[in-house]
Amino acid sequence: MKRKRKVEPVEYALMLISYRDRTEKELRDRMKRKGYQLEEIKRTITYMIEAGYLKEEEYIKRVIIDTLRYKKKGWLALKSVLFEKGFKKELIESLKEEDFLNFEKEAIKELVIKKQKVYSKKDKLLRYLYNRGYSIEIIKGVLEAM
Repeated sequence: MKRKRKVEPVEYALMLISYRDRTEKELRDRMKRKGYQLEEIKRTITYMIEAGYLKEEEYIKRVIIDTLRYKKKGWLALKSVLFEKGFKKELIESLKEEDFLNFEKEAIKELVIKKQKVYSKKDKLLRYLYNRGYSIEIIKGVLEAM
């Protein structure tokens, strides 16, 4: 009868990252669920950072652009998505909304065109956009420009 060998922590972490990028928190949580010891997890994450496999700064920018462009969520909703994914608060706070303003405005324009018939009244459309995480100032600016 063959024994199932336990996968080394670094191998397991590399396997997870090969599927898709992950935050430290996501990696730590998956490794805990798999049964690795805290010391093994710390060493593995330190190695992954030093070797350049965990690049949260690049990953967060991709998540932001994908969320703004494809999920059509605003900056306010985006922050909660980033916290849920486990990005560090300092990293989220260091980002500037202005850097991603063009993506946000384009998404609002697309949503307005798509939802104009459904929300015939301007205040309902405004509320819909606000509930998607866009700020009132940006919504009003885009609506006035259209």
